[in-house]
Amino acid sequence: MTHAKHERLPRRHPVATAASLVFLLAGAVHAQTYPLPEIVSGTTLTYEQYYDGNVVPVGVIQGGVTIHPVPPYPAQLGGAGISVFRGASVTINPNLGVPGVVSVTSDYYAGAPNDALYIANGTVNIVASQAGVLLTGVGEMVHGVYMPESSQGNSVLTGANVTIVTTGLKADGMRPYGATSTINLSDTSITVNGQDSWGVRSWGGSNITLTNSTVTSKGAVGTGTGAGAGGVQVYNGSIATINGNSTITTAVAGNLGLNAESGGTLNTNADPNTPGTVTVSTTGAGSHAVRIGTANGNLNRLSLSTTQNSTYGLLVNGTSTVTGSQVAVNTQGTSAYGMWISGSTTATLNGGSITTQGQTAYGLLAGSGAATVNLSDFAIATHGTQAYGIYGWTGSTTNFAGGSITTDQASTYGIFANAGTVNLLRSSATGAGTSITTAGTNAYAVRIQNGGMFNATGATIRATGAGTAAIVFDAPQTLSGVLTSAPTPGLPTLPATTPLLLSTDPAPPFAIDTPVPTAPTDLGSDVPSPTLAAVSRAGIAAPPRAGGYNMTLQDTSVTSDNGVALWIYGGIANVNLTNSTLSGGGGAINASTRSGLGATLNLDASNSTITGRIYTDTSSTSLVNLSNNSVWHVTASSNVTELNNTNSLIDFPVTALLTSAPTSQGSYRNVTIGNGYVGGSGNVALNTYLNAGGALSNQYTDRLLIQGSASGTTTLRIKPTTGSPGALTSPSGVINNSEGISLVQVAGTSTFNAFNLPGGYVVAPNSPYEYRIYAYGPGSAHGTADPTQNLVGTGAGYWDYRLQSAYVSPGGGVDPEEPGNPGGGVDVPVPPDARREVAPQVASYLSAPAAFLQAGMTDIDSLHRRLGEVRDDRILGRDRGPGEMFMRGYGGSFKYRSNQSFQAFGYDMNADYGAIQIGGNLFKHFTDNGTWRFGAAGSMGWLHYEPNAIDGPSTTRASVYRLYGYGTYQSQQGWYVDGIASVGWFNGRTTTEARGDVAPMRGNSYAASIEAGYPLALAYGMNLEPQLQFVGQHLGFDNVTDADGLSVNIGSQNQFTGRLGVRLTRPFDVSTGRITPYFGFDVIHAFVGGTSVQVSDAMFQTGKYGDSMMFSLGVNSVQGASFSLYGRVSYQKSFGTAGMRGVLVNVGAKYTF
Repeated sequence: MTHAKHERLPRRHPVATAASLVFLLAGAVHAQTYPLPEIVSGTTLTYEQYYDGNVVPVGVIQGGVTIHPVPPYPAQLGGAGISVFRGASVTINPNLGVPGVVSVTSDYYAGAPNDALYIANGTVNIVASQAGVLLTGVGEMVHGVYMPESSQGNSVLTGANVTIVTTGLKADGMRPYGATSTINLSDTSITVNGQDSWGVRSWGGSNITLTNSTVTSKGAVGTGTGAGAGGVQVYNGSIATINGNSTITTAVAGNLGLNAESGGTLNTNADPNTPGTVTVSTTGAGSHAVRIGTANGNLNRLSLSTTQNSTYGLLVNGTSTVTGSQVAVNTQGTSAYGMWISGSTTATLNGGSITTQGQTAYGLLAGSGAATVNLSDFAIATHGTQAYGIYGWTGSTTNFAGGSITTDQASTYGIFANAGTVNLLRSSATGAGTSITTAGTNAYAVRIQNGGMFNATGATIRATGAGTAAIVFDAPQTLSGVLTSAPTPGLPTLPATTPLLLSTDPAPPFAIDTPVPTAPTDLGSDVPSPTLAAVSRAGIAAPPRAGGYNMTLQDTSVTSDNGVALWIYGGIANVNLTNSTLSGGGGAINASTRSGLGATLNLDASNSTITGRIYTDTSSTSLVNLSNNSVWHVTASSNVTELNNTNSLIDFPVTALLTSAPTSQGSYRNVTIGNGYVGGSGNVALNTYLNAGGALSNQYTDRLLIQGSASGTTTLRIKPTTGSPGALTSPSGVINNSEGISLVQVAGTSTFNAFNLPGGYVVAPNSPYEYRIYAYGPGSAHGTADPTQNLVGTGAGYWDYRLQSAYVSPGGGVDPEEPGNPGGGVDVPVPPDARREVAPQVASYLSAPAAFLQAGMTDIDSLHRRLGEVRDDRILGRDRGPGEMFMRGYGGSFKYRSNQSFQAFGYDMNADYGAIQIGGNLFKHFTDNGTWRFGAAGSMGWLHYEPNAIDGPSTTRASVYRLYGYGTYQSQQGWYVDGIASVGWFNGRTTTEARGDVAPMRGNSYAASIEAGYPLALAYGMNLEPQLQFVGQHLGFDNVTDADGLSVNIGSQNQFTGRLGVRLTRPFDVSTGRITPYFGFDVIHAFVGGTSVQVSDAMFQTGKYGDSMMFSLGVNSVQGASFSLYGRVSYQKSFGTAGMRGVLVNVGAKYTF
């Protein structure tokens, strides 16, 4: 059977077509030769196996078959090994027959284009086998597989264990093209050795899938049209998918590993169900692992490596789109970039790593152009000098989420935003931010230049090397609005491809030619170190802010171990710092001049921490806004142009130098503000050596020096330096503007109360005596400042806020208050009845012995207030039972009057005490002469006292616990003897309005009492009972250190008290029992006077407990055979120089059994 001539056109040269026409005219002598439906094992064929679907629709080739056409070729056949047309289906199964290799070879023959396997509207399935199938193309443009676009239908090649080898010029391993062509092979090896040859070259919409396969390109790259070589190339709409553990290797200069151009698409491991990693390796100069130009890529589980200079792991440019995950890149040569994404490309990759080894080898180069790069959870590491982790070049935007960036050589940048934008974000998968670490000399973690922008959220940024800075911002000269990148345009429309090319014709050009961009040459330079002398620009205001933020750091930590955390190197920098930290061993912030262009820094810090010096050179300005609980730790003297302190803290930390040399001026620091300061309820914590002060040479303190004006209110939190003696600042007895210690000076306008102390005072740890702020300045009640102590200018027309000793008199503080008399200096003499003011809590410490002794006396009390009228029980015959239980509640309010004078720190006191006591007899013994009772009890009480102190209010509240053992003998004649022993403890807190909770009040107590009484019968059924009682108490207070750092030693307090009293009773019998009202009168005398209380280095004498009289009214009611109620109201009145006055109420119940 013959076939029409046009069916051969897809693969025939015109010369061959003419020859075919001659053969057809010759008739049956030269008839077409067709293959057998089944080629059996052991067959060797020397002519083309031509499968025509109309003649041999199905073919099978068994194992051990060799096909190698040899000229002269039979009529109408060429040199192709196997050709499949018109819907024919061929199965190559090396397992059939005698298993063995099926070898198909095609040689170059002039005038007869040849390929090992040719498919046009046919299907070939190669069955997986151990022996495999070998397709060999020998000679120029002899391809291993050639699959042109067919107008008659689809062409399909599937199979496994295929080996493809080509050796000639422009001889591709596989060359499919057109939307009708599909190849799906696994466990396949493709090797091309000729110049300008590709392992796979495809265009025009074809679809190729290789799984667990290898492609090796060894051919050189020629010149001129069609030059190029490499592993896999797709363009003009074709798709290549490489899956599993596939390997692409090129070994010659200029060979690309994977290449997609002009609307082509590259996929690697797009199917998550197929395990493995695609590996692409290039070893030739200029050989990039993956190149995508105005095309698409979906890259997953992909490992890329290059070894030569100027070779890139992933090069994407033009208008491309790249997505994927788990991409690892390793380059070793100089200027060999891990990834270069430029043009209008959008690249989004999740998870992976980039490692470069060479000099000027960037982990990621983004730009130029409006490229957008989104990398998540990547680890980028560079190991060469001037090798940057991320280079954000002109117009590009890089979003780097999570992951890490590390560099370890000199002059390297973790991030270099050179006219591009780089944003550090949190990982959407883990929530973690990015970590940047640079370790070399002059290696900056971040550098921003030429209008570039940098922002970070949740990042940790650190530079560890010498001469480094964490962030260097070469800010722009002008700024308006918020900078944004242009939108990324879509892919351009591709022109129609030209179908039906002969296999010997060159591949068509890229519909869209995207040349490789030119690499950047603008490398970041090292920043010259400024002269770090503090510079002020008095009266020069920071210029109005222009534009929005061009740097935002949120939830980010920025650290430079040896250099500056944030360096604004000229230009306008609007920096937003939120929930972040800046810390630098060489300073927190530098604002310095770049090529004559001064820096203009506007820093907004919200809930952030700045640690280190802030330096502003003479040509620059800095406006620092601290808000929302931000903290600036000033580690070295600093200067800013303007400073706003709103609900934040400026802290001068304690240093080793300060601790070792507290009286050296060099141990302290200043913050100089060139223009204005605003305190919006801000705080400044200063280290101060609390001595006598006076001359500037005898003052040792950190300072705030404001060369402009101050407004608002600021609290100065003084941290007394180790060894501060707490010395008197006015030994002359006159308070004036040259005494004490200058903390804040303001050259311009300010107010009397602009600066204050927390609670209004400060004390040294070694002394309880207060220092207060005295404000001297124009119009101050204290008068003007001392011109000889001016540190912010000259003359007396400035404000000076000084720390000076505070005095109080019985009438109040010795300190004039606003409004005062404007004018010259004011000398305030200390009144003769005044004394030094102490911290408010000292009054509570000195009042504690009397308050707790009074609580003890109330707890011990007397027999009748504890048990009621015990004689009524005997008279009514109710005391014969084995025991009894009682419960009582008692308490009262007292006023204490001290015998110490005002100047001796005597304090009167108001106190309240209430308690509950429960107890009972454990043993009772009756004799003919009387009754013995032995019992135990416990009580819990609540004590509250407030001293009346000019020094300031304080309050102590304590819980008091006691256990008692008692014994009572009640004689038949009516007299009694009662003894009590108790042990107890107390636990409370002392608070002040100035400090809040200031100190614990803890300790233990012991007490013993002996009491006796004898009733005398009077007329009218009345009885007069004299009583005598002695009480001994011991209080042991724990030593504590309070909130002001004062060591408090109230120590042991002992008291011996006597009570001499009388009771007048008149019992009345009633139907339910007996009621006995009574009147009592007692005189109480304390035998021990006041004792000592030590507060730090000061010793104080407390007031004595004192003497008093007590008037009482009480009643006892016996109800029935077992129950008694009793109550008593007493009024205590002190007499003499000290004592207690108050009312005591006692209510109890007793049950006998």
